[in-house]
Amino acid sequence: MIRIDKNRHLIILDRLFSSDGYTTSRELAAVTAASVRTVKSDISYLKGLLREERAAELLSVESKGYRLEPIDEDCFIETRDTIQRMRMLYQDHSMENMNRRLFILQKLLASDSIRIDDLSDELFLSRTSLAPDLKWVTEFLQSYQIELTSTPGIGLFVKGRESDLRAAMVEVASSQYHEFKPAYEVPEFNEMFYTDRQEYETLRHAFLKILRESPVSLTDLNSKKCATYLCLIRGRASAHPLEKFDLTDRISESVEYRLTEKIFRDLSIDGDLPEEAENEIVGFARELICSRDFDLRNEQENKSCDPEIFDRNERLLSDVIRKIKEITGPSLFESDPFKKAYIDFLSVQLSITIRHLYGTASRARLPGYNEYSLSNSSFLPMEYGRIYGSVLNEVLDCPVDRAEIKPVVQLFRYTLAGCRSPYKKRRLAVISLDSRAAGEQIRASINRNYGAMVDSVEVFNQYEMRRVSFSDYDAALTSTPTFDVYNNYPLKFAYYAEPLTTENRKDLFSEVFIEGFDSEVLELLKKITSVHRSISMSDYDTFLRAMVYRYGSNQAQFKTLEERLLADDRIIPFYSSMTGNSVVFFDPAVTKSEFVHIYVPQKDVVRSLGRRVRAIIGISLRLDREAGTLRMLDTLLYYLLKDLRNLELLEQNPSRAWDLISREACSCLFDSMHELHG
Repeated sequence: MIRIDKNRHLIILDRLFSSDGYTTSRELAAVTAASVRTVKSDISYLKGLLREERAAELLSVESKGYRLEPIDEDCFIETRDTIQRMRMLYQDHSMENMNRRLFILQKLLASDSIRIDDLSDELFLSRTSLAPDLKWVTEFLQSYQIELTSTPGIGLFVKGRESDLRAAMVEVASSQYHEFKPAYEVPEFNEMFYTDRQEYETLRHAFLKILRESPVSLTDLNSKKCATYLCLIRGRASAHPLEKFDLTDRISESVEYRLTEKIFRDLSIDGDLPEEAENEIVGFARELICSRDFDLRNEQENKSCDPEIFDRNERLLSDVIRKIKEITGPSLFESDPFKKAYIDFLSVQLSITIRHLYGTASRARLPGYNEYSLSNSSFLPMEYGRIYGSVLNEVLDCPVDRAEIKPVVQLFRYTLAGCRSPYKKRRLAVISLDSRAAGEQIRASINRNYGAMVDSVEVFNQYEMRRVSFSDYDAALTSTPTFDVYNNYPLKFAYYAEPLTTENRKDLFSEVFIEGFDSEVLELLKKITSVHRSISMSDYDTFLRAMVYRYGSNQAQFKTLEERLLADDRIIPFYSSMTGNSVVFFDPAVTKSEFVHIYVPQKDVVRSLGRRVRAIIGISLRLDREAGTLRMLDTLLYYLLKDLRNLELLEQNPSRAWDLISREACSCLFDSMHELHG
């Protein structure tokens, strides 16, 4: 099982495993933000590591670069898949930082106390260097209502209710359930859960069997956490009994309570419980309630939900959406895709409502599972998610963890994707050299394949073209691959014949259909976008504050903007590890203008959790536009900012850059329309 403890090594291996050819040291230096010399040193280390795993020989060819040659095909595939999983897990975080912090958490939760000097020695860090990690650990524990205390002569120790301590232990233990080992391990922490991994797997599969036969559904992640919790009960319940819970009466009447009784009985957990086991049953039932994955389209799940909570959830969602509409305008929420997705919003919000009711919502989640992988996301769904989280904060008067907003963002993403962008349907003429019947077959094929993008199709023989009013048509289609015969006609001609090849479809899009998209949205984006290079910034937060002073106009606005930006970063840190872009949204009601301002620092800036920022994008956009226009704007933004090379081209050749961006965006929108039609 491969062990990697540096982000840089992980990035290099990911690039090598995903490449079909050679990769140069300069290319690896660029993606790791390291020097060529450092990369060459890393390559030397990784050669031995891959050989030891019998995965691959890391070959080097002068003037070409590096490539991998499998040693054992099975080992190669296994290692490649592990690397990819690790890359996804840590793409928004520093592996080194997280490994240290997990180690500290394990030590604290498994020990009566630990001395800071001992921690420093074990991690080879000074007390000063350890301070940021301890700050992060303190904040993580606080989200579980656990206090990290320091006492002279004793050291650091944790204080909290048993239920909160167990919840933190389960979260930390769950972070290790991947096909690779963390760099630091604490045996005494692992021993609190099981003696070996097989014990956990056996219990988990038995638990899942019972779960499948019940009306209760959990996410895959939460099923693992609940299985981990069961392991913890076995070893901890007798010595560390649970306290009596609030809402015990409500819990004891739930479906989850009866299910817990069955689980404890069938898995022989009863024998590990203290004589008075009621609190343990209530405690695990509470975890099941707060872990549920609701699908309110399912009538059985509707029946298994507390009607009072169900009604409360409907009122809450209605209140949240009303407040969001006041900020963004109603267009997206009045669209058909949102109306169709409303029940899914209810389902996701129900999980949030329940966790807040039972006091588990503020718990921070560890990055491997719940942090956002934003590299494939677009911008406006994230902004809607941010606003949703901010409003929810206000309505519930309680912090909302970013993990809770992730499914909301996904729903906004699919809702927006279902909105049709403004499109002027094409008026087409079909010119047949063979027969009108052949022309009619072309017309039928056009309607079958492109009906959603076509306003009208009329068929003509060639001799009839003299009476055609060319201004009535956007383009003409013919089954003749050469257009010499049509050169005298003031109309765009395109080749159309079955079967429609990939190349032919591309040509049809470029020659016939792309012009149907609203160019005003593109022109707006071109007008408001600017790139600012060689910006000097000492750290990310300082630059945020500088942005506040640029876009605010008075002291009150400065303060409001700063507080909001820092709060938003906790709700949704819009960061893409694939590009190194960090995006900050501004309220156009405050800025009094719309803009997309791209700031490229003189050198990369490291922000929280070791994220390396290569560009900061300030966005201020009105959301009170028609839903389809928002979809188009979002798609254009995505293709503008998905690759930093676009920014370079934007400065060197703006016309070429915008042409490429608009073609990619419109092609994506066109494919979506085509799929909806199909």
